[in-house]
Amino acid sequence: MTTLQRIALLVLAAAVLVVGFVLLRQADDDDPSPTTAATAPQPATTETEPSGGATAPADDAPAGDEAAPEAPGPEAEEAEPRVPTIRVRGGEPVGGVRTLRYAEGDEIELRVVSDAADDVHVHGYDIERPVPAGGSVRLRFEASIVGRFEVELHHSGARIARLEVQP
Repeated sequence: MTTLQRIALLVLAAAVLVVGFVLLRQADDDDPSPTTAATAPQPATTETEPSGGATAPADDAPAGDEAAPEAPGPEAEEAEPRVPTIRVRGGEPVGGVRTLRYAEGDEIELRVVSDAADDVHVHGYDIERPVPAGGSVRLRFEASIVGRFEVELHHSGARIARLEVQP
């Protein structure tokens, strides 16, 4: 084996490792388990993340909504449960429509990341929040209504999740 072939083999092995690391990290971000921590009821809140990844409260949230706290640092991530994240590409949810299950009284929290601007609409709860193109929105509210509810992108009409709240 020549020196050039050895170098090419090392570069190829490094590329495979980098791709594997990126794919595994994305799999962690798509954790489908909903949070079910029992907490005091809170009004619906929204957090909008610009494409840079920093979080900021939505400017056009209706009166009475509270801004969600900023995202915790890496050391706090391990202690807190992951938030279900729905990724939308080309107007469709990556991996298909997911079902998120909660018990009545739980805090529902989900995040939607979209490559196109639209409004995330939770039927039954009448919650609608804008998601910017290339950004994300976080919805947080109490599971106060029992039933099955569609979560959709309002303008495109694409169904992105199914929410089930059981007594």
